[in-house]
Amino acid sequence: MSVKSVASCTVSAALLLAGLSASSAYAQGDTVALQLFGQRHWVVMCTLTLSDGDTIAASDRGRGDESTGRLVALDVVSGECDYTVSENGMLRITLPLESTSLDCPFEVTEDGLCRAYFSGGAAGGFTLRSLAVSDTDTGS
Repeated sequence: MSVKSVASCTVSAALLLAGLSASSAYAQGDTVALQLFGQRHWVVMCTLTLSDGDTIAASDRGRGDESTGRLVALDVVSGECDYTVSENGMLRITLPLESTSLDCPFEVTEDGLCRAYFSGGAAGGFTLRSLAVSDTDTGS
């Protein structure tokens, strides 16, 4: 290998390392894949913050006897979500823990699922955040 090609490889490696260092200045994002199931009319709306600081809106709604939905976003560091359920409806929200390291905003079931059930007339919200952020917030 010539001196010129060794120098070229060294410069390329230095540029690659510089690029990796610059990108590590951002928080590492995670995948959000909320699974939704309900009866009658329900709505879930989220505002998600990505690792680069951008925010995106995602929503899904159900209509009919048994409706399913899904909210999926990549590179998420936090989010705020709201839900509403019609008077005669119900809503189940599941955050698969095997596809994320986000903190579970609900109770974890005996089966290890991050899941919540909301009955007819329910309305409220929940927060998504990385485990690292929630650990820092609680001082643990």
